[in-house]
Amino acid sequence: MGNPPQGRRVRSLRGRDETLERIESFLRGLRRSEGGILTLEGPEGVGRTSLIDWTCRTAGSMGIGVARASADELLRIVPLMPLYAALGESPPPMEAVTDGSQRLMSSIGHFRSRVEQRLLEHPLVIAVDDVHWSDPGSLLALRTLSVQLRHRPVAWVLGRCVGRGGGAVDRLFDSLHENTTTTAVTLSPLDDGALLELLGDVLEASPSPEVSSLVGLTMGSPRLLVELVRGLLEEGRIRVRGGRAELDTAPTASVLFHDPRAAVPPFPLPRRFRSELERRLSYLSPGAHQLLQVGAVLGSSFSPQVCAEMIGESVAGILPYLREAVDAHVIACGDDEALEFRHELHRRAVLDAIPRAVRGALHREAAEIMLRHPHSTFHGVQHMALGARHGDGDAVTVLGQAARDHVRSAPEISAELALRALELVDPGSEQAADLTNTALQALLRHGPLDRAIDIGNQALERTASGPRRSRIQCALAQAMLLAERCEEARDHVDSLLIDPAPPEDVRLDAHLLRVQSSLAATGADRLDPAEALRGAEHARTGSAAWSTAMSMARWKVGDVEEALTVLSETAGDGEGLLPDATPLRPLLHAELLLAARQTDRTVDLLRSVAEAADSYGWRVPLTCAQALWAEADLVAGRLDHAAERAAEVVRAAQEVGLPSCARRGHGVLAAVATHRGDVGESLAHVARLRPGNTGARFRGLMGRRGGPEFLWHSIRALDADGEQERARELVRTVVEEDGAQRLMLVGGPTVGPWSVRLALHGGDRATARRITTEAGRLADRNPNVRILRVAHDHTRGVLDQDVGLTLRATEAADPWSAALAQEDLAEVVGDRSAAVTCLETAMAAYTSFGAGQDAARVRRRLRELGVRRRHWSSSARPSHGWESLTDTERAVARQVAEGLTNRQVAGRMFLSPHTIGFHLRRIYRKLDIHSRVDLARHVHVNSAAHEDSVR
Repeated sequence: MGNPPQGRRVRSLRGRDETLERIESFLRGLRRSEGGILTLEGPEGVGRTSLIDWTCRTAGSMGIGVARASADELLRIVPLMPLYAALGESPPPMEAVTDGSQRLMSSIGHFRSRVEQRLLEHPLVIAVDDVHWSDPGSLLALRTLSVQLRHRPVAWVLGRCVGRGGGAVDRLFDSLHENTTTTAVTLSPLDDGALLELLGDVLEASPSPEVSSLVGLTMGSPRLLVELVRGLLEEGRIRVRGGRAELDTAPTASVLFHDPRAAVPPFPLPRRFRSELERRLSYLSPGAHQLLQVGAVLGSSFSPQVCAEMIGESVAGILPYLREAVDAHVIACGDDEALEFRHELHRRAVLDAIPRAVRGALHREAAEIMLRHPHSTFHGVQHMALGARHGDGDAVTVLGQAARDHVRSAPEISAELALRALELVDPGSEQAADLTNTALQALLRHGPLDRAIDIGNQALERTASGPRRSRIQCALAQAMLLAERCEEARDHVDSLLIDPAPPEDVRLDAHLLRVQSSLAATGADRLDPAEALRGAEHARTGSAAWSTAMSMARWKVGDVEEALTVLSETAGDGEGLLPDATPLRPLLHAELLLAARQTDRTVDLLRSVAEAADSYGWRVPLTCAQALWAEADLVAGRLDHAAERAAEVVRAAQEVGLPSCARRGHGVLAAVATHRGDVGESLAHVARLRPGNTGARFRGLMGRRGGPEFLWHSIRALDADGEQERARELVRTVVEEDGAQRLMLVGGPTVGPWSVRLALHGGDRATARRITTEAGRLADRNPNVRILRVAHDHTRGVLDQDVGLTLRATEAADPWSAALAQEDLAEVVGDRSAAVTCLETAMAAYTSFGAGQDAARVRRRLRELGVRRRHWSSSARPSHGWESLTDTERAVARQVAEGLTNRQVAGRMFLSPHTIGFHLRRIYRKLDIHSRVDLARHVHVNSAAHEDSVR
């Protein structure tokens, strides 16, 4: 008779192939009349019982007799009960034998005779699971008979949970392991790979990344994983749709009460799973249960001194209970003189079993104890927050002070503490106003800003006039301005400025906010400088507020040089990086440095701001700094870094509530996509640049068509898409209605020459002249900002076909501007050899940036001059399938899948339709397809796979 099918083996016992081979070898020896002992030991739930079941089934398939049973804690009073149960019999009555020892030996002898009788028919496996629950007589019988029957074809398969049963069980297994015929198997927890395979078996579907993460919660236990997944399926938290399993998570716990070292499941424990965990702990003594309950309240890691004090014992008094918990593999001794739960699931199961009211009282008691010791003060604050009730004045004092102490160093925790304290006081009280202001200051640093706005609006409705209300209103205006609710912010600022006697710091902040709101809420190119600077003049000359307000106003009207001078005169680059909730000054300084194309100084400053913000958990300024940093990466030609950073900025900005940063991120992603030749992706990001998509409320230029970022990226994307006439029309409209100056400040030094070139190609010399004039005005206003002068020279060089000016522009500090100047110089240099040199220099730069679209544009012009350059990579790749496609072929495939014709794709990629057809035939052959419909399906499948891999 053969072995069980391999497929069945692998499916039922994932990750145990080596163990199964050892068991099969053991059973083959039994078929040769070689007896022996097989011990299976491991933690509970590790798969021991499943292995014993598999062993018995395999033995049966080999023609070996099987006797199988499990010891039962409740039947320990009956001697030899598990052994007789394995034979399907009951122990014989022994009333005639009065001596207890004699009765036991008689029972063992009787059992041996029954085994001998079975052996007359065939070899025999006697399997006993849960040996740790066996009675002393059974332990003695196993030790005795394994020796007496060692030369008979009988195999003893014995399983136990390590750490249970006491010394008698340990001595039995130690004795058995000394036997040369014993095969000892120690079962370790399964690795994640085996658990993932088991997860797929249980679900009969492909798990999402969130579902796959469940394996990390189960301590390597296949039983816990099965119970967890089945429980989540029963309660509807895992849903299987179209062969894919998705997890519906619950809101995560407050960071204030979260131990970052603990693997906390993002959902309530399923009932059946919780029952399984409780069952595992049911054999512990009442004293050990109490220790676990108090420890669970104290946290994932807890002090033995505090635990003992809450129980009312000395540390020495809880040692027996601690030993039980350690032996049960529930508690371990940590590295920092603390006790800790081996797994958060154990703690959650114990904690959930404690009534809520009792938990609260225990937290309050723990807080009183911990607050008496300086080394545990913060943990005391945590427990105070969990255990306090409304009207608890001491708790409000403790929480409020802790919130104020942590506004700068840990704003997320500060906000949670302040908001928890707010729940304990009357809404209209002075305490409530102070706590609200603390919460707002913390949220301005960490976000989310919409939460700050909601809290601030609610507080204003119930707070009387006075300094407390002024502070709340000022913080609310800051949050609204950051969230681009500019008109509302300005209303609050105006209200503050008519207050006859606001606090001095509030007055200064209000004037700065007035400048910010004025600049944000009007079209920058129509801005009245007097209006912009009025608020700045109200601040003290030379102060940080004054320099910031003055620089903002000057920057917005095009005075880059003066704005930089004001900032540089009042402080160095590295001073005061995070002076307040929104470190506007260093961020503004970085933006000005970037506009002046002092890229290295920009990155140094942004790195300092980002490191400081990250160390404090200030997500709002960190996101702002990263958004500017993504632009700096783009300016420096680091497209991969720019795209990666911008994608993270978009995600963080959505979480925090910073629409301006989200737009910056989408702008960078649009530019990267344009440079790489993915026009469809570029247009998708451009669409997200409209203020209407982010909730902003602007007038003038910003309200009609979107801001200058939207306009410039739209122009570039339309041009790359072959829509030059639409791009020209947009340039013409912007110049005629609003002027090009702000567009140049945002888009950088390539805006002027690119727009002029675009206008000239359409025969619109008037628009080209006006752009050049405005570039000259901008350069004249900033005589020491070299990049603006270079941009003007470049723009004039394109307009007037001036070789000298264009040549001067090739030395620009901006690498994109320098490369573009090489392109334009090739147009006017008048010598074929020199033109080829210029174009090859430009193409080398674009290639080093990874700017495939720009390189393709230059390559086309080289072809027109009779020079051909390869544009595909010869790196090793498969011969068939999606991975076999070159970058160029993938670009063609994606655009054909969008429904574009060969001619349209050719226009986008600066290739001929014949070349696109050639690429398409190669694509069809590599993918073994025959139609554009098949190609669209391949593109869709591989795009979805890519999204999953980066999710």
